[in-house]
Amino acid sequence: MTKKKKVCLLVGVLLVIAGLGLFGFTVVQGATGFHSRFISIGLDDDGELGLLSLHDDWEVKAPVDSLVSAVEVSSEVTPDQSSEVADSSSSLAGGGNIESSETVLPANGDIRELNLAVEYAEVKVQPGKAFGVTTRGISADQITVTNDNGAVTVSGGQQEWGRFDDYEVIVTVPSGVKLESVQGTMDVGDVEIERLNAALIDLKVETGKVSVEETTADYAVAVCTTGEADLSGSFGTAEIEVVTGKADFEGTAGQLSISCTTGEVDVELLSSDYRVEATTGSGVIEINDQEVYDGYAAWGDQSAGNSAVITVGTGDIEVETGRH
Repeated sequence: MTKKKKVCLLVGVLLVIAGLGLFGFTVVQGATGFHSRFISIGLDDDGELGLLSLHDDWEVKAPVDSLVSAVEVSSEVTPDQSSEVADSSSSLAGGGNIESSETVLPANGDIRELNLAVEYAEVKVQPGKAFGVTTRGISADQITVTNDNGAVTVSGGQQEWGRFDDYEVIVTVPSGVKLESVQGTMDVGDVEIERLNAALIDLKVETGKVSVEETTADYAVAVCTTGEADLSGSFGTAEIEVVTGKADFEGTAGQLSISCTTGEVDVELLSSDYRVEATTGSGVIEINDQEVYDGYAAWGDQSAGNSAVITVGTGDIEVETGRH
């Protein structure tokens, strides 16, 4: 082979190697860097042009400026969505409304009554050392607390359900105090009363849940248009009304009245001294494990000290008595 042909062949080989090297450089550069191999060419011992050696060199890192942020807002996001992402980011960073805040009512008199008017939130009322209001998932400035001669009103709340699963307003009432009344009306939201003592409890929710747990009251009323109403404890008179949903009662009541248009009723009476009457337009009635299908069932003696009247339009009724 002539020297000219050798040179041409060698140049062709070098071009192929250079092309592969460039391709490898491009691929690896997209990651964290690349490792290069340099080519030495020159005249060999016979005086002909040839490939003398391949040798390694340094590793090159990709510049820091080329790194992409882990959180980006797409240019296609609407203004409302953009602000939502920004709020969510600030919340995760320790800002935003998910931080707990506290509003404490000044001690300017005894607390006799508690009135609740909070929308789009879960309101919890429970005993504590002193009266106070704590918020979670909702800013304190969205809740107003007033005290009019011992009649305390907690009002405010959200305009609608938002990003977070729950907005909580926690109200503590001094332990051992019997309130004259706990009353509340909400369009949308949940109300939960725990371990209180009151002469009157009157709670109404259009859409949501009313829950009164381990509580003592002379008169208790729980009304829910769509959702669930639960009462547990000891009551002189207890009334539960649900239009669509579920009604639960556990405890004792001198007079118990439950009505549900469409749904189900579950009652556990912690005494056997009851006269129970249950009626359903369409459904099954079960009293102490005995099932009745004709729409009406009665249990107990007419002379019983306590009475329970349960009415359901469409749905089932289950009653247990004397269970502890």
